[in-house]
Amino acid sequence: MHQQQKAFGSFLAWETRHVSIPALNDSQYIGMSEYNVVIMCVSGAAASFIIKGRPTQSFVIIDLFIVFCTTITLCLVFLPKVSRWEESRGRRAREQSSITGE
Repeated sequence: MHQQQKAFGSFLAWETRHVSIPALNDSQYIGMSEYNVVIMCVSGAAASFIIKGRPTQSFVIIDLFIVFCTTITLCLVFLPKVSRWEESRGRRAREQSSITGE
């Protein structure tokens, strides 16, 4: 089921890559997130095979890969939206101040 959802998400990202609405055009960031997940999974699997005789170190390494992968993915998807929101908020504040004459 997880692979089907990932494939469907990739399909939607590909189909909406030329959308002219900036708030909806996340296909580039979604693609980078998918590459991030693949690279982190391969790196984590390789690291776990290398240190499979030490369970505590293996757990820590895998846990760090999971935390970094999740954090990077969330930043890639949501930070551009937050920055656009901040820009529009600042623009509206400047427009309000020019209208009121402050």
